[in-house]
Amino acid sequence: NRFHIRRTGAATNGTTRITVLGSNFGTGSHYPALSLAALVGSYRGPSLSSVRLPSGQTGLSTRGGDQIILIGNNFGTVESAVNVFVGSQCADVLGNQLASCPCAISQRNQTHILCSTPNGQGASTAVRVEVAGIPSNSITVQYFPPTLTSFSPALFDTSGGKTVFISGSNFGVGIANSIVIRIAGLACFNPQYLNYTCVSCTVGEGSGSLKALTVEVAQQLSANQLFLNYSAPTISSVVPVVADSSAADVIVTISGNNFGNSAVPRSITLSGNGVVYACLSPQ
Repeated sequence: NRFHIRRTGAATNGTTRITVLGSNFGTGSHYPALSLAALVGSYRGPSLSSVRLPSGQTGLSTRGGDQIILIGNNFGTVESAVNVFVGSQCADVLGNQLASCPCAISQRNQTHILCSTPNGQGASTAVRVEVAGIPSNSITVQYFPPTLTSFSPALFDTSGGKTVFISGSNFGVGIANSIVIRIAGLACFNPQYLNYTCVSCTVGEGSGSLKALTVEVAQQLSANQLFLNYSAPTISSVVPVVADSSAADVIVTISGNNFGNSAVPRSITLSGNGVVYACLSPQ
C-alpha cells in the first residue's frame, strides 16, 4: 500500500497538522509498527545564519549579560526544548570551569532568539543552537581582550617580591592557568584572578623605568599596556668617608637600596672640588 502525507495547517498549539491519505490501512494486527516517524522521517535541524551583538560592540563582555540575537531557521516551536550555548570557557564564582555555557533565552520564534550571554573568555567562541538535542552549525564570536587602566603600588624594589594589583576590565573568568602577566616581556610570578576588573601577581627582581606591563587572558593579549618603574637607588653610607686624592686603587664601599642584581649595568662617580671621578670596575 502507498500512503500520501498532506500538510493541512498549523494547530493552535504551534504544531503542524498533517493528514495521511491512503487505503486499506488494516488493523493493528496487520500494521503493528506504523508510525509517523517512519512515514515522514525527521524534522530539519536548526540552522544559524548570523549572531547580532549589542549595538556598537565588536565582542562580548567576559562578565556576561550581553543581549545577543541569533538569526536563522528551524528554531523550534513553543513546546520545543531549545538551548543556546556560547563557547566552553565559562566558570562558577570560584573559577571552576563549567561543563556547558548556556545563553539565557528570553524571547524566541522560528527564526530569531534573544538571549543573555554567560560569562566567558577567548577570541574564538562558538555560538550554536540546539533544538530537541539537534545542534545547529556554529558561528564564531569573541569575548573582549583585557583592557588595563591602572596598577598599584607605583614603585617596586629592584629585589622584587612585591605584589602588583592591576585594574581594568575583561580579565576573564578565572579558569586555572588562563592568565599570564608580563613585565618587560618576563612572566610575573603567581598570577591571580581576583574578579572581572582586577588581577595580581608577584613582581620579580628588575631595575629601570618604563617597563611594559601586559596581561593575557585565554591567549588574548591586553588591548593596551601600562609602564612600571623600579625604584631608583638610594645611598645610606660610603666608606671611607675621606680618601687621599693622589692615592690609587682606593676601594670605596657604598651601602644603600635598590642597586639591582649583579647583571645590571651600573656606573659610580665621585665628585668634589669641581672634579668628577669615575669608579672603576663597580661590583
